[in-house]
Amino acid sequence: MGNIAISSSAPTVRAILPPHPATGDAARARCRALCRLAADLAAADTDQPADAVLGRAGGRSIAAVRALAMYLAHVALGLSLRRVAMGFARHPSTVAHACQRVEERREQAVWDQRIAHLEDIITREAVRKEDLRHG
Repeated sequence: MGNIAISSSAPTVRAILPPHPATGDAARARCRALCRLAADLAAADTDQPADAVLGRAGGRSIAAVRALAMYLAHVALGLSLRRVAMGFARHPSTVAHACQRVEERREQAVWDQRIAHLEDIITREAVRKEDLRHG
């Protein structure tokens, strides 16, 4: 399953970060770390616990925050739907649906500005963390 077509005003970190390891423990660890970064940011932005965002339980409010986190991981961090699904322990179709829901809301100017701001934050943070790892 490939990436779904989603437009974004923020640049992704694909060109900045080293290529994602194809397979193995390094790939899984990096995926989990980037998904955790997205979950932490979405949770902080909405005053929800990050562990709930990554977990299996939760009502609609947690599901909406989880969708936002999955969107940020896919669009801003450039992870494939499969990698985001792996990081959130979900099926790729669930991730695709979540990303589509967030993208549809981007037609609202206030929501679009908020998402663009979060994309900027997560992009800078991912680059900073990668620099710390390899610096």
